[in-house]
Amino acid sequence: MAVLLTLSLAGCRGTGENEQAQSDTSRSGEITIAVDPSLKPVIDSQIDVFEYTYPGTKINVRYVDEGKAYYLFRQDSVRLVIGTRGLREDEKQFFDKKSYRIRINTVAKDAVAVIANPENPLKEFTYDGFGQLIKSGSPAVSAIVFDGQGSSSFRLLKEMYGVSEIPAHWAALDSSPAVVSYVKSHPAALGMIGVGWISDKDDPRHLDFLNGINVIKIQRPDTAKDLTAYGPYQANMAFGWYPLTRVIHVISNENRTGLGTGFVTFMAGDIGQTIFLGAGLYPATTPMRLVAPQKKKNIYE
Repeated sequence: MAVLLTLSLAGCRGTGENEQAQSDTSRSGEITIAVDPSLKPVIDSQIDVFEYTYPGTKINVRYVDEGKAYYLFRQDSVRLVIGTRGLREDEKQFFDKKSYRIRINTVAKDAVAVIANPENPLKEFTYDGFGQLIKSGSPAVSAIVFDGQGSSSFRLLKEMYGVSEIPAHWAALDSSPAVVSYVKSHPAALGMIGVGWISDKDDPRHLDFLNGINVIKIQRPDTAKDLTAYGPYQANMAFGWYPLTRVIHVISNENRTGLGTGFVTFMAGDIGQTIFLGAGLYPATTPMRLVAPQKKKNIYE
């Protein structure tokens, strides 16, 4: 009876799943996935190493805004979605009605970085001060630019600070590199991008991005205990000190051990977690060693 049930569920899947169902395994075949564009640098690295490790694999990736990525997943157009949120209640109900077996894995912590032109005098914010800037603007900030109106950064800030309508000083560009370029040429603008675009010190492109911008620090909400402003760095993401930290979710609808499952397992394993670490993100399972300054007994002194 269990076998019949499994076959029945597989039969109701969309064409995206059926076309590839007989041709891929966890280490061979071809699939299509959808990914939040703010995660592009690190996911490109994950795919490159995975395909090199398993030469018989091909992962086609669609970097589309968050809303479209989850829409494609609902429509069976992609096998996996990688983003910075889980499933909404309506999405859970949608998959429950179709008896889909959904798997959600957390693979790393990421963050939204706030970048500024070096000529901008703003260097750090209190948590509430940053919220006031987000909602109402400031004479010192002409625009806050995002990597697309449907971006995860856009959604995060709306949710964090209770923004119901898009403020007039918010502007959506078409990519993270466009945000960096805009901030470099507009001293009164602030940019919001995924930290993975500027955190890999071994990537010449990231170093070029960093040349000509400052990364803004933000205090935690509980300033009564801690007045320190934190930047979007690994230790601060690990402990939740940087308030714009978020989690990277990998959501799969495979009912069997296919290539999607193999790729998720890879990202959650030693090699994949090391890639996240090297990219400046905080891996979900690999511990990070914090080295204290030589003249101090521990890092917290």
